[in-house]
Amino acid sequence: MPGFRGATGQHTAPASTSTTGSAPGAGSAPPPTSGPGSASGSAAPGDPGARQAAGGAPPTAASAPEAAQEARDRAPSARHAPAPALRARVLRAARRVLPGALVPLVRPLWRSARTHRAGAAPAKGMRRPLARARSGADGSLLLRLRADTLPQGPARLSLRARHRDDTPPVTVPLPPAGEADGDGWVEVRLTRSAVSLSEARWDVFVERVSDGRGRRVKALMVETARLLTMPPPQRADGTLEPWVPYATGDGYLAVRVWSRARHAEVTALAPGEHGYLLTARLYGQASRPELSARTVELSGGPVLAAVPRHDPGQAFEFPGRYGTEPDTVRLELPYELPVAFAHGAREAVWDLWLRPGLGPDRVRLGRILGDLADRKKTDIVPRTPVGDSGTAVQLYFSLNNNLVLALTPHPAPAGEAGTPPAGRAAGETARADTAGGGGQGRSSSPSASASA
Repeated sequence: MPGFRGATGQHTAPASTSTTGSAPGAGSAPPPTSGPGSASGSAAPGDPGARQAAGGAPPTAASAPEAAQEARDRAPSARHAPAPALRARVLRAARRVLPGALVPLVRPLWRSARTHRAGAAPAKGMRRPLARARSGADGSLLLRLRADTLPQGPARLSLRARHRDDTPPVTVPLPPAGEADGDGWVEVRLTRSAVSLSEARWDVFVERVSDGRGRRVKALMVETARLLTMPPPQRADGTLEPWVPYATGDGYLAVRVWSRARHAEVTALAPGEHGYLLTARLYGQASRPELSARTVELSGGPVLAAVPRHDPGQAFEFPGRYGTEPDTVRLELPYELPVAFAHGAREAVWDLWLRPGLGPDRVRLGRILGDLADRKKTDIVPRTPVGDSGTAVQLYFSLNNNLVLALTPHPAPAGEAGTPPAGRAAGETARADTAGGGGQGRSSSPSASASA
């Protein structure tokens, strides 16, 4: 072990951003798998090499604020609705402290609060839009909408970034209902060359052009099989930009978008004899630097960095090595290290980063490619007890599909064995059927993994 240290009636149109649209509306664990799945359709300091990382804060954002943002992303939007928003926040907070038996009693109130928000009120005389979504082999998104559910006058598609008040909606004109095909469908294709979407969860609406009022689109079917075989969706500058359509827990259509100039995609994860064994592929500006063998030897090559959420300055690192395939790295995370660096605590959470080469720059480890918008409840790694420490370690995917390491008491409290544990520790909400999640089946990943 190394030392620690599209069709007829189809319409493709340029998108535009708008600042006048209304606010978004509502919209025991199995072992890790080793082969591809399908989910298309509707996720010790005593070692001489050990060292504590200096100044372990991530380069982009602190870990704790990121965890809070993840929880906001998965929660329904409450923008411009002070009273209902407060009610929803109170209910979400109650869920984290109420016994599990009381959750079914609270859920109807919580859902009621979600659906009675300003901006979510249906436009007068407008039916609920119904749509089918399909990912194209080129990474585009084809939407087929029932013509008889669209407004009679001019209409547009509006994509609204959930919980991003400073991000204007992206709008695309819809073809007239009179251009529907023989089966009564109107089509519009969203392409990256015409539509620019930042990293967020985008809720899909249909709006009347006349007054800007709209209704959220209900998903009849979501097909994502082509995402399993298409090349990684990268822009000319190397930015990795996956689009994953999905149906929320309430049945509405949404699109999960990532946009990362630097990314380390976890392609394999397995528990080994002494620790977790990970393989990751580098994308964008994180690609392996061209270094001489001597420089690699002196720099130590790639490094795995674990940044604690409660104190980012107390990060620890562990060396890895470059893989035989281009832009790949192999990492090992010993089971004992989290215990050693928890300083006696029985619970802790670390966000996992990769430093590809020379310099302090880090890149997030995660799994954002494939056909799943949410992997927290599909790509699961069981807890591993650590000796007689009374604790166990576990890797899991966060709500943003980034890799996370958690230390928890062992044996786990009744009813929690095998589930991702960090929701309590980091303030995340672990529900998979909230407006941001749901409907995801088996993992499409090569092997189960974790992210943050």
